[in-house]
Amino acid sequence: MAKVYNHVPVMVARMAGNHHEMDVVAKRLYNIAHARAMGHKLTGDYIRKLSIKNVPGKKGVRDRMVYAGDKAAMSIEYGHAVRVEGGKNEYNFKWVPGQYILTGAIAAIPGTYYNSFGDLA
Repeated sequence: MAKVYNHVPVMVARMAGNHHEMDVVAKRLYNIAHARAMGHKLTGDYIRKLSIKNVPGKKGVRDRMVYAGDKAAMSIEYGHAVRVEGGKNEYNFKWVPGQYILTGAIAAIPGTYYNSFGDLA
């Protein structure tokens, strides 16, 4: 029977986190997200605040994160409600659908899989 030492998973995660391919995939994801955002640009704030960040993890493991630093990023990504003027009452809202810029960029990377609920599986 094979024995797996406790330090091996962390060692492998460090190796993967330090590999150049992680930067390549993060840059690819950034480029796809940037291209998707260009079609929805109103002010340019979202695109200007789209960036890649190195994220230090536990025990020396390193990861990459592509994120939108715009304060309205969640509303742009997933949608939001806006009040409609001149409605019958104060609860008259219209739903503005999300653009799914980052979610769609992740789904466009080969090797990623999203289930029917949009969750990374």
